[in-house]
Amino acid sequence: MNPEPDPPKESAFFYWPGHWPGCTFVDLDNVGDPGAWLEQQLPDIEDVLAADPQEDQRTAEALADDYIRAADDMGFPLPCDFESTLEQTREMAVAEFIAFIREWRKIVQAKRP
Repeated sequence: MNPEPDPPKESAFFYWPGHWPGCTFVDLDNVGDPGAWLEQQLPDIEDVLAADPQEDQRTAEALADDYIRAADDMGFPLPCDFESTLEQTREMAVAEFIAFIREWRKIVQAKRP
């Protein structure tokens, strides 16, 4: 008798958080289709979510830079358009994306055995 194959894992993309603790200005809806943007920015999400949390900084920096670039291209407002400098806005975005990655990791870990 052949054992039945394991059912396929649900994609981690299914669980990305639309809002997360520590989120104050990053709004993924601003980038158009947030799921498509995330897939473009994080093609190896399984690796990102399985990575050591110490590596989240680098990923968050790339996400923050792309988010800020999207704001410039698409014309949605950022804090640096008002009261913050570009560097302060980037630092806030990096912190929010670190929180985003960690919340996503927590959700995926809770959903999978």
